[in-house]
Order: sequence, then C-alpha cells, then structure tokens
Amino acid sequence: MTYYGRPKTGFLLILILVTLILIDISSYFLIGTVLLFAASLCRMQLTLDTEIFYRVTLFNFLIREVMISPKEMKEIQFKRVGWKKRGAAILREKGFPIHINNYNSQKVFDDLHNYAGRYSIPVTSTKEYDHLIERKASNGN
Repeated sequence: MTYYGRPKTGFLLILILVTLILIDISSYFLIGTVLLFAASLCRMQLTLDTEIFYRVTLFNFLIREVMISPKEMKEIQFKRVGWKKRGAAILREKGFPIHINNYNSQKVFDDLHNYAGRYSIPVTSTKEYDHLIERKASNGN
C-alpha cells in the first residue's frame, strides 16, 4: 500500500512572512525563510510491501530515498503527534530514523503495526498514543 503526505509548515511560514514584512530583513533570516518555504513544498511517499520504501521529493526532484528491509529495523515507535494525530518512527540499525506523520490517511499506522507483527519487529507505543487509540475506539471513529 502506498501513502502520501506533506509536512505541516503552513502556519509557521505565514508567521515568518508577517515578521519579514514588519521588521528589517537579515540575510540569515531570509535564507531560513526560503528553506522553510522549500520544505513546505516537499512531498513524502511511503510504500509498505515486503520492504518499506520512503521517498521525499521537491517538484519531482528526488531529495531522499530509502529502502528498508525488516532485518534493518531495530524497532517501530508509535507516539501521539499534536493534539489528535498519530505518528511513528522507524528506528534502524544504521542510519537516521524515518518519521511517519502528516500523511493523508491515518490508516498508515494500522498497516505499519500489522507490518511489524508480520515481520516480528519490536513495537513500542507511548501512553498518550495508547490513550488516543482507546478514545478513537470508544467514539467509534
């Protein structure tokens, strides 16, 4: 299954643009604003198959591409992100972790949990994440 997402930087970008209008522009602040704007245009793709395929693009230019086999995964951590959303981090034996949040469908976390069970990958979850799951189950969502 393939899932798509985008980083949530819109509010911060608007705040920085308003600040730019109200004060003098320093070159470091302008470079930071341009980088934040570029980050807000990135697109993420996550494919769960026999391996996990993670790709980040900016205007169809490849920024990062990672293929992770179940043997390379140390653990998958599930946690709450923000007020009512779920998130996950795939910890690898070597390399940086892959953070999974802000995807179009929240079903990605159920599929990721099933993937971990299928390939015997250790799973941890925070108390806040478990509480969020219980609330969704009790509300019928």
